[in-house]
Amino acid sequence: MTDAIPRDPLYERLVTMSRGLTQLLDHAVFSHPVGSARATFSIERTAVRLHPASHDPEAFRRAIATFASRYPPDEIIRHGRRALHERWHLLPAEPGAPRLYLHRHLNDDPGDRGLHDHPWYSASMLLTGTLIEQWRADGAATEGSRDVIEPCQVIVRPPQLAHRLTIGAGQPATLVVTGAYIRQWGFWRRDGQGLPAWRHWREAA
Repeated sequence: MTDAIPRDPLYERLVTMSRGLTQLLDHAVFSHPVGSARATFSIERTAVRLHPASHDPEAFRRAIATFASRYPPDEIIRHGRRALHERWHLLPAEPGAPRLYLHRHLNDDPGDRGLHDHPWYSASMLLTGTLIEQWRADGAATEGSRDVIEPCQVIVRPPQLAHRLTIGAGQPATLVVTGAYIRQWGFWRRDGQGLPAWRHWREAA
């Protein structure tokens, strides 16, 4: 799809905005040691609140709706028959290069599979709406946190962070940059003793 939209105004603006996210992601990955074994990543979840005077969430909502009417999403992420979010690939996939996505959130992450982690570092900026994030700094941790994410807030997440996103207000949309694939990912549930236990995503689906 990326070959068809390089002159779209929203596309150009999102790519420009992504440069700052990419810099944050590079700092997160390369200024901390990264081990090859599972759960050895050292960076913690980082939240940065930006206040660009030109950011208008309602204008972004309208622009994204127009964009979505012109360009079908590259993927629709589902849980069973329920669509969770739409995903547009904004940059061509190149080995070792960051990936850039636009996500439009349609429904809450499912609660029946527990919190999930990721195979990469990521940096995301909320453009419209609000999201509620339930998270644990490490999936194996027993204590967790709950944050409301608002427009212009950027979250940098390490791969081992386990979380679940639910919709707060409006229809949230996020600009997301991900690093290279470095680990398997899955879901964290409680075991028979009430402790977090990890399951590969294929087994937990």
